[in-house]
Amino acid sequence: TIKNMYSDCHELVETAENKILEGHQNDTSLEVVTLQILTGWKFANVDTTIPSGIDRAARFNVVKSGLVDFIVSPLLYEAVPKLFDSEHKGRFFAIFRDP
Repeated sequence: TIKNMYSDCHELVETAENKILEGHQNDTSLEVVTLQILTGWKFANVDTTIPSGIDRAARFNVVKSGLVDFIVSPLLYEAVPKLFDSEHKGRFFAIFRDP
């Protein structure tokens, strides 16, 4: 997948999902972590796939921090206004597969 390529091959930092955060969803500051479940992949300790995780990422200023290379979220309408601004713009891309 694209996430595999960006994380494994290019060693980019992405936002994680709670199901793989291994307890880091309780951290009190933004950090980049390497998880045991996915050796070598680097994640920010925020989950941008759920509304509460987007709010947490916004509180931690995940985009302004510069620690994250790409954000994965199915919730664009919730994520974009909370995480990005005129000085910290993102690029959107979508990948679709034929069932």
